[in-house]
Amino acid sequence: MSTKPTSASNPYTGTRGIWNKGTFDNLINGFFFKTRLKYELSTSYFALGNVYANGIGIDMTIEMMYAAAYGNLFSNIHLGAASEPFGWNVRGQDASAYNTFWNIRTAADVMSLPPSTWAPKTTFVSTRRAQAPGGSTSVDWYVESRTNVWPYDLWAAMRKARGRPINPPVPIRWSGPGYGCFSNGTKCCLAVTAGCPRCPANYVQPSRLWGCTGELWTPRDRLVFDWGWAGYKASSQTPPKLPVTKNLKTQYGAKGNGVADDTQALLKAIYETAKGVIYFPAGVYILTSVINIRKPIILRGEGRSKTVLRFPKSLTDLYGNSWVEGKWIGTSQYSHGTGFINIGGWDPTGRDFTKITWITQNCVKGERILKVASTASITVGQWYRVFQKDPGDGSLMFALNGDAYPIVNAQKGHPDPCRFLARVVSKGTDWIRLERPVPFKIQTRWSPEIHKFMPMINDNVGMENFTLEFPWSKYPGHFLEQGYNGLHLNQVVNGWVRGVTVVNSDMGLYLWGCVWTQVDDIILTNSVSRGWYNGHRGMWMEHGSDCLIKNFQYTDRFVHDITICGTEHGTVFMNGGGYDINLDHHRSSPYQNLFTNIDLGLGTRVFVASGDKTWGSHSAYYTTFHNLKADLRYSLPESDFGPNLTFIGLPTDDPADPRWLGWFVELLNKPYPPNLYIEFARTRTWRNPRA
Repeated sequence: MSTKPTSASNPYTGTRGIWNKGTFDNLINGFFFKTRLKYELSTSYFALGNVYANGIGIDMTIEMMYAAAYGNLFSNIHLGAASEPFGWNVRGQDASAYNTFWNIRTAADVMSLPPSTWAPKTTFVSTRRAQAPGGSTSVDWYVESRTNVWPYDLWAAMRKARGRPINPPVPIRWSGPGYGCFSNGTKCCLAVTAGCPRCPANYVQPSRLWGCTGELWTPRDRLVFDWGWAGYKASSQTPPKLPVTKNLKTQYGAKGNGVADDTQALLKAIYETAKGVIYFPAGVYILTSVINIRKPIILRGEGRSKTVLRFPKSLTDLYGNSWVEGKWIGTSQYSHGTGFINIGGWDPTGRDFTKITWITQNCVKGERILKVASTASITVGQWYRVFQKDPGDGSLMFALNGDAYPIVNAQKGHPDPCRFLARVVSKGTDWIRLERPVPFKIQTRWSPEIHKFMPMINDNVGMENFTLEFPWSKYPGHFLEQGYNGLHLNQVVNGWVRGVTVVNSDMGLYLWGCVWTQVDDIILTNSVSRGWYNGHRGMWMEHGSDCLIKNFQYTDRFVHDITICGTEHGTVFMNGGGYDINLDHHRSSPYQNLFTNIDLGLGTRVFVASGDKTWGSHSAYYTTFHNLKADLRYSLPESDFGPNLTFIGLPTDDPADPRWLGWFVELLNKPYPPNLYIEFARTRTWRNPRA
């Protein structure tokens, strides 16, 4: 980027942006030219094997600059206006052989190729409606002009495939139970069968794990977690519209005029409100400190287009920055954690004062009846936690990771990886029956116990109907965040965030230790693009369970769009969409979460995940990815992603098949139901008989 002035006669702000001269195997990945240079990308002097990938500019030029550059790759690059896409090519041969241009796009969605004298043996794939020039056949050009190509980024695909055998075994793929469904869920047959109507041409395809209405589901199989209880009030209600308790303008003198500082008015309203709704009438409210709430309070605006909460300064501006986070020196202390609006509760797990009794007998996953030492203190109809902890040898964490990965030291002795919530529907003197099946096996060596569920903040808490806005700034890079952090709910039960837009954030929404918390209709966006990445984390879920995230929208990329980690389990993401979403499983054994009916956008980085390798694999067992659409057919994750993963109805041709990990890949063109969570919730009563 440059602030140098330009003119009609000199439209450039400089000469060269990135120049590889005589270099070998360099990687230029993730670049953004916000102003126009004479040559944004230059390659020369026998440069070989260099890769330029995942870049964008307003009007880029790729210059090969004489001197026999050969065997270089340009992959997944948007040239913008592309008024001179291949530089000064009238002087004759610019490059040598075997340079490849893969998925090169322009604003007009049409590409002009250089003359055939530019270079021999050149490959152009998906260079948008490009026409091979005259004479290109004689110099052995390969031009494949198309609008979509798989893989989107050839460098990433080559990097991923380099460890695979040249002739991999034929992967195991499933394709439904052998029958179909009408659009209303009624079963139909693919062949003439007595008592079963024939499927029409437009039939939909059920999964062999579910069927049309759940008839094939069993808690002993892969869909072991019953997600039908995810969301507010265990999916039995929608969050209510409560009456206003306090009006920030009329009762506390807030101006909401975009000029006056309204921080003290809000802090006073929070202090004087024991519980209820603090209402922000239409306006722009300037807030200049972190807002912390530890009560059942709802912050409500008049609507995302009418009420704006504007934070003009970053956390670094207000409170300084040590640039140390844990063991990572040089990392912003605001890369993880606190937001500008924080609601904090306390949900104790595995404490002596929450323990009621212990489980006396081992059982397999999917069981509903548990043998216990005593039921004297257990009340039928109440919710309890089924609790287990790792004894220090890593054996429980090894089981949660599908007995597939060596357990790292950081997971040995995990205090509360299993904290499953279920309602007791009946009991005897030494047994209880749960409303829904236990999603993991129980072993007495893991100290299985029954605990009270006693959260400090339970219900009538959250944020709704406003826009939270930060000033625009260029995203400074991963771990260099200034702290434009949005919303944070910590150990909140039955809370909600709905009808909220977050603008120009480093972190949009963070849920830590939340249960049955519901996020509905959240938009993460920017006033203009902040760069290739537009922030660190979009939404981040950790150490909670049974939350429901739905109807979300991303307009730009974060480093991690959706992050899930830290033994988060039973949480559902559904009916969302975005520009180019990645599902970052950030290690520390998140397990049995569901992603269903999501439009991922471009689909170039679906399973790109991160996290410190000392925290173990990205996901623990039985995470399910169902009906995840994208513009492109995309790759499955690497084999270190997690065990016993379930992929249903994804657009993939990837032959990945790590059989030792127990993956299940089911190829369905029209997966039914399109939203697996909705069907889990609709059928949960008959699938879970009480006797």
